Amino acid sequence: MKNNKGMWTAAQISKKVLYVLIGITAVLFVAFFCFGYDMPYSDNPSFNAPLLTNVLLMYVGVLFMISVGVGVWMVVRSLKNHNKDDYIVNGIPVSRNACVLTVITVLLLILTFILGSSSTIQINGKPFSDVFWLKVADMFVWSSIILMLSAVGIVIYSYVNNQRKETA
Repeated sequence: MKNNKGMWTAAQISKKVLYVLIGITAVLFVAFFCFGYDMPYSDNPSFNAPLLTNVLLMYVGVLFMISVGVGVWMVVRSLKNHNKDDYIVNGIPVSRNACVLTVITVLLLILTFILGSSSTIQINGKPFSDVFWLKVADMFVWSSIILMLSAVGIVIYSYVNNQRKETA
């Protein structure tokens, strides 16, 4: 598993981290639904108040914080190690593509936030009308849909383009 210098490669570390996260997630998923899932909510017994909800929310929060931290660390590290040789890799302008993609993503988030709905919705039988959080939720839903559809479209375009090149 180790290379000739006695250290793990990035792919090996990534694989181990993935397996650990899948294991922890699977154990929490099973525990969430097996232990205390059917506990009635004290204010309204028609709703469930699963026993391990706080554990699950803390796990998601910790994963989110770690992912944001690693993301920021990688951006800082890549900017620190950036040199002129990184601009073009295999004939592809990597830095320009990354900048364009970042700008498009930020603009998409801003646009979907501005266009997001702020209509009151019912949550657990009670109206929720906080405009900011309604717009944030709408922003993430619509941005995710647009980005997923864009990815599917790009994959289809690449496949068709490659098929055309092979037949020509």
